[in-house]
Amino acid sequence: KIKMVIELLEGVHFVASLEALSLGANAGIHPWIIYDIISNAAGSSWVFKNYVPHLLRSDQRGCNLLAALDKNLGIVLEMVKYVVFPLPLVTVAHQQIVSGCSHWLVDKKNATLFKLWEKLSGVNIMDMAHEKTYSPAELATQLSPKFKNINRIGFIGLGAMGMGMATHLVKSNFNVTGYDIYKPALSRFENEGGIVGNSPAEVSK
Repeated sequence: KIKMVIELLEGVHFVASLEALSLGANAGIHPWIIYDIISNAAGSSWVFKNYVPHLLRSDQRGCNLLAALDKNLGIVLEMVKYVVFPLPLVTVAHQQIVSGCSHWLVDKKNATLFKLWEKLSGVNIMDMAHEKTYSPAELATQLSPKFKNINRIGFIGLGAMGMGMATHLVKSNFNVTGYDIYKPALSRFENEGGIVGNSPAEVSK
């Protein structure tokens, strides 16, 4: 029974991850930047953190994953018939996966998983994923042209969205000082390489 619950979440998280990347790419955000930020924010999941990098690298194993998800969600939907329990999200996720599988059967030569998904969404994710990502340092210089160097960034609020953005800046080699009233968030930020401030006033100096 617990396996049924796990398979449900894996399938829904997987489809939601692809949909989120498609939306972000359609809005002009580089797919790897989406991954870097979301993987450290509240919208992340084990599925997102572990599957998306392989997909963005055009890993052919993605199509085998699609077939496995199709099978597993099909079993889940069969099992819930006996308990008469509605699963609207799983039903929609399963249909998305079935659609991807049908494209794969038609065109196996170009069957990386994102290539299949691009046909469904109309968004060219893979071309964007192979483009050069923006340089945070260059962007900071453009936004603050009167400063030659951005020496330190203060970040107040390390919650659902803030943690992902702040840690992305840290990984981009910025000196980031952060503050949040939630102590576990400060500990996590420090573990990611950030500097912890004692108050909003200190961080904003």
